[in-house]
Amino acid sequence: MFKNRKLRIILAHTIAYLPTNILRCSLYKVLFGYDIKQTFIGWKTIIVVDSAKLESCKIGRGNRFSGPFKFVMEANASIDRNNVFECGWWVSEPQHASTIYSRSLLLKENSLITSSHYFDLAGTIEIGRSTWIAGLHSQFWTHGAGSTKSTIFIGDDCYIGSAARFIPGSAIGNRCLVAMSSTITKNFNNDECVIAGIPANIKKSDYYWRANRSVPKN
Repeated sequence: MFKNRKLRIILAHTIAYLPTNILRCSLYKVLFGYDIKQTFIGWKTIIVVDSAKLESCKIGRGNRFSGPFKFVMEANASIDRNNVFECGWWVSEPQHASTIYSRSLLLKENSLITSSHYFDLAGTIEIGRSTWIAGLHSQFWTHGAGSTKSTIFIGDDCYIGSAARFIPGSAIGNRCLVAMSSTITKNFNNDECVIAGIPANIKKSDYYWRANRSVPKN
């Protein structure tokens, strides 16, 4: 398993352009030490992270996972196309040693990320079971605060509309709907509600949105 960062980046770009899923998964396992089982990794998807555990899940084409973070996808989780998941390599430099960055991404069972979203992973982002990051162009930011203050938590059975923004330390409960273009600036402990606005607030309580979908085709 290769440790040199520049070599790992070159290898990941090479693997991403190989013609079959079997080749891509096999080389990511052998050369990077990733734990990959029964998973599809799309063409031009680059994965160069500290560690990855991918089991019975699907990643579409053109995604980029880059930086010193831990990446976990549980069974039947799926990511569509052209998303960016990155943690700046600067977090591991000596001048930042006094700040603790948790640096991890967890997609729980049956969760879905559609296309063209951005995830900053200096902190932790956790996406709950059967939750959809839907539409396009949402952003999730975790840098700027160390340790648990930078965690973004999204509960189970949630729906996030297009162009939503989550700041470091923000969170929503279970079975919530976040309206298009909303900016989440705090921790919403409530379940079953509609959250909307800039900054976002609860607009409707006792609202239950349940995911019911099939994994999208590549």
